[in-house]
Amino acid sequence: MQNNIIWEGINDESLENCNVLTNNNGCQANSTVPVAEEENA
Repeated sequence: MQNNIIWEGINDESLENCNVLTNNNGCQANSTVPVAEEENA
């Protein structure tokens, strides 16, 4: 079974994504947090 969980960050404006794969051997979680780089003025 595969589940995808998405939520908004609390401290920063971000959209965080976690993919959880569960099978007879156990489970695996992969997470992605995109970060915007700040431009130096």
